[in-house]
Amino acid sequence: RFQACKPRAPTDIELTVLSGTALRVSWKAPPCDLPILDYTAYVKRADEKEPKLLDSETGRLVEAGGKAVVDTGCVVKGLELADVTYAVAVSARNEIGWGATSPYVRFQACKPQAPTDIELTVLSGTELSVTWKAPPCKLPILNYTVYVKRADEEEPKLLDSVTGHLVEAGGKAVVD
Repeated sequence: RFQACKPRAPTDIELTVLSGTALRVSWKAPPCDLPILDYTAYVKRADEKEPKLLDSETGRLVEAGGKAVVDTGCVVKGLELADVTYAVAVSARNEIGWGATSPYVRFQACKPQAPTDIELTVLSGTELSVTWKAPPCKLPILNYTVYVKRADEEEPKLLDSVTGHLVEAGGKAVVD
């Protein structure tokens, strides 16, 4: 005798940063006797009690309603990822109904730490080459600001990456 039931909770939820405001959420479908029709992604800030639901058509979070996700992944847009902790959970639905919700997976993207392994190479009497190792960071690093200070100076100057000159203020950041 066969008795169909609601699906179990999706598993292996993974969160991947796409930008400072967008997060990809993916998961594995739960084993189920009946086909999964769709999913709901629940997203909340750590300081919020109630989650919001993802509207898969817009990628935005809504209080209620919204279009369910039909695949095992989605993109959540309009977030403030820097220094904010989010929690994400997912549930699946078959023709019997909505199944169990997965445990929440917590995620926090933070501002990057300082680069490491900084090396200076003298190219000439007026030129230096500066290299460094990028710090680990869940958000893409958009650019770097390079400060240069002679040993006998108190205040550093900024490197303008366009001109290669040191400036007191302004200048274009290094993108690399």
